[in-house]
Amino acid sequence: MTLVIFQEGTEDDKHFIVQYLEHDIVAQGRTLKEALNGFAYQLTATQLLKEEFGPKGTVPSKAPPYYWDLVGKKQEGVDIL
Repeated sequence: MTLVIFQEGTEDDKHFIVQYLEHDIVAQGRTLKEALNGFAYQLTATQLLKEEFGPKGTVPSKAPPYYWDLVGKKQEGVDIL
């Protein structure tokens, strides 16, 4: 599991983004903790849907290229976990 975590927004309205690269699952929050909790919720919901309805169409595809590019560039303020 590879996660890209970064801050986005303006000085007055910053928020954290947590993006799962292998599947397009993302969450955001005003704090890192809020974003991580939101990501955990999204991941759990995706897993429950997969268990309930089977794998076909319930697991999102890979994250968009923009997020994969962040890994290659390893920009300041971007953490790869």
